[in-house]
Amino acid sequence: MNKTILHFMKTTILLSILLLGFTNKAFAQLTPVKMENKWGYENADGEMVIPATYEMTWGFSEGLAAIKLNGRFGFIDETGKVVIPAKYDWTEESFNQGLVGVFLNNSFGFIDKTGKEVVPIKYNWQRAKKLKKEYLSSKM
Repeated sequence: MNKTILHFMKTTILLSILLLGFTNKAFAQLTPVKMENKWGYENADGEMVIPATYEMTWGFSEGLAAIKLNGRFGFIDETGKVVIPAKYDWTEESFNQGLVGVFLNNSFGFIDKTGKEVVPIKYNWQRAKKLKKEYLSSKM
């Protein structure tokens, strides 16, 4: 094999390995972890990156994770910033197509990833799900 081609192949392989390593670290999934009866998140290296301050946590979906704090539910981003305050009686665990179901004062609705109500929180669950489908259909 020609030296130039061999050098090119070695360089390409080395760069691919480095890039894969960087990409995996940069976008590594954060994992919920319990410490002293509180929940937080650690990265793939086992480092605590979001302190264990929550009563409960769930996995990230669409960049946000449900958390429970002081008996209420909300959402944080992958830096630990509260994006949607913990004010709901209950939420679905994960976003789907940019929306998540929430329950407050005996009523259901759907919010987007900014916390904006796209289906007002005033329906029973079946009606709220139907309105979610209508909302998503209108966006297409």
